[in-house]
Formats: sequence, structure tokens, C-alpha cells
Amino acid sequence: MLVKDVTKSTLGTSISNGKGVQLLNFHATWCGPCKMLAPVLKQVAEELKIEVYKVDVDQDREFAREMGVSGTPTTFIYKDGKLVSHIVGYGAFEQFAEPLKKLM
Repeated sequence: MLVKDVTKSTLGTSISNGKGVQLLNFHATWCGPCKMLAPVLKQVAEELKIEVYKVDVDQDREFAREMGVSGTPTTFIYKDGKLVSHIVGYGAFEQFAEPLKKLM
């Protein structure tokens, strides 16, 4: 499964020890744009073979605060364990795929 629901404790070192491109998405169950983004992230995971980790901000508020998340959805992009960029809000598949392909 390339899309995984996590908290900071279950995420562990999956990103810091990761290879290639990975996404860390902060979302909320009540957030409309988050619901619209969910199938886009699934498509990114499946078509680009990228691991996507999803954090529900209501389940792990401390982690969201620690990462500076001020709005949902917020998606952080990592390459080889290092944060390289982030996207706030909804984006279509192409808006995610283009910058990700350049990192691969």
C-alpha cells in the first residue's frame, strides 16, 4: 500500500530514512479540499510509485503544530529524507505530478 495513514509515532523514521520522493500530507476528515485531494494523492502514489503518508490533524495536532501546518490540506514533499517543498491546498494531479517527476 503506497498511501498510509500515520501519526508521528507510527511514522517513525519512514521519511528520514526514505529513499526517493515521498509525500507527507496533513488533512482533516471535515475538510472539503482534503476530500477532493484524497483521490489525487492515491493516483500520485499509484502512477508515480511514490509513498504517501497521511496525517489527520485532529488525531495528531502536536505533529501538525510542529510542522507549522496552518491550513489543510498541506502536503510536504521529501527527496531522500530531506524536505524540499510543500503545497498548501488542493491541486489537480498534474499540479502534483509535474514537480514530483522532476525530483525522480
